[in-house]
Amino acid sequence: MAELSSLAELGAATGNTNTQPAAPVHVQKLDKSGRAYATGKRKNAIARVWVKPGSGKIIVNDKEFATYFARPVLQMILNQPIIASNRAGQYDIVATVVGGGLSGQAGAVRHGISKALTYYEPTLRAVLKKGGFLTRDSRVVERDQHFGMGAAIGQFYGTRRLLAMRRVRRFLQFFGPLVELLGLDRQQVAARIDADVVELGRLSAQLLRHLHVALELARSRRRSRRVPAWRGNRARQTQATVQGAGTASGWWWRRGRPGRD
Repeated sequence: MAELSSLAELGAATGNTNTQPAAPVHVQKLDKSGRAYATGKRKNAIARVWVKPGSGKIIVNDKEFATYFARPVLQMILNQPIIASNRAGQYDIVATVVGGGLSGQAGAVRHGISKALTYYEPTLRAVLKKGGFLTRDSRVVERDQHFGMGAAIGQFYGTRRLLAMRRVRRFLQFFGPLVELLGLDRQQVAARIDADVVELGRLSAQLLRHLHVALELARSRRRSRRVPAWRGNRARQTQATVQGAGTASGWWWRRGRPGRD
């Protein structure tokens, strides 16, 4: 048997000459009215977009897109896939969008327009994919943490570290001659101080988390032990009536019971 020196010879010997899978073929997708339909998403907004050949009119929620998106930056976001594909003034676009704010809705409509253009002209897929218009932007606002510190505790920690590094640079600027006089390496001193600052910041953030969790537990226990207001009031009224208080505090006890003054 002859020796095989390459993968091609191995494939020819086994009868499998097609070693690479065929690339997917994208075809035109149109509805009964000759329009391309696509759905776009961004944040909490969902857009339904229809594209057909026309004069370049864009309607969003039964309004002109310049009226619906009054901010120029949102209009620019909406036109990005049309300009990137060099199809300005060639398609009429109708979109309905719900959910989220205007910024998220503009991103959702842009995503839907990009997908609809690729469904009408599959050859535009390479251009729009290279520009990143076919990928849904998954960035969202960070939500508040369960320990009540808000959403930006990591950002505050990064700010603290930046300020600490500035203090390190000032320290080395003023005490650099002393460090050299003691025979120490400036880079090692800076790295040591930086490590201590990072550890201190981590411990302080962890301590704040535990402190807020403990405070929440204490508040919940205090709420669970609290006596309802109606129970305390009735007990006080009963005691005042038994002790012979005036009618102002014991009227409910003697109401409808004449002869018991």
